Amino acid sequence: MKRIKQCVVFLLVLILCGGLWVRSNRLYFSPEAAFHGAERGLRYGPSEEILLTYPRGDGSQIYVGKWNNGLSVIPVEQYLGLFWRMSTDVDVEGYHSMYGDVDARLTKESVLVGLSLLPEVTEVTCLFYSMEDEVEDLKPVEEITLPVAENGFFHEKMDFPQEKADMFYVGYVEGRTSAGEVVYRKGLGKDGKEYDVEGHQPQISSVGGWAYEDVKERKARP
Repeated sequence: MKRIKQCVVFLLVLILCGGLWVRSNRLYFSPEAAFHGAERGLRYGPSEEILLTYPRGDGSQIYVGKWNNGLSVIPVEQYLGLFWRMSTDVDVEGYHSMYGDVDARLTKESVLVGLSLLPEVTEVTCLFYSMEDEVEDLKPVEEITLPVAENGFFHEKMDFPQEKADMFYVGYVEGRTSAGEVVYRKGLGKDGKEYDVEGHQPQISSVGGWAYEDVKERKARP
């Protein structure tokens, strides 16, 4: 009887120590839990909705969630074959608010992710520009038109060279209704005009950074 009690106590201590080890190393039993745990560790979230998942080249997964009218992008990886955690030794893009009622940007894996807060917008067109071009001679290097889901999300994998992915950015976003009416424009259009609209002011996270730079910011640089 005494030996049984000792075994029970030993198992309880083992479970307690294992739980403390899992907690201290921020390990989880599912990638979704690791994603939400990473958000809490970055002091925001958890996301109201997971919008997209896609694999990275190193075997980890990228999770894209919606929180506070913005997007959360976090890599998670499997650990010891049983647990999941936020990926180590990689840049974490984290949370970024929107620059307007319709906004889009590229992740580090050249995936376009965007969000519309206007329910009437059913289709968007995005123009991409390159930071290698001179500001005075900016011309779109790529154009894409995408449908907008009911939750306002849109996305597409772009074929920009991975080694130069951070040199491209979304410089223009246009939102249209199902009837084809343009109800939103922001950025430098193909006509050379720069459109600006009032929208949500960005609350930029200090964790990671988007491969994005507004044309106005580039013009203002010395």
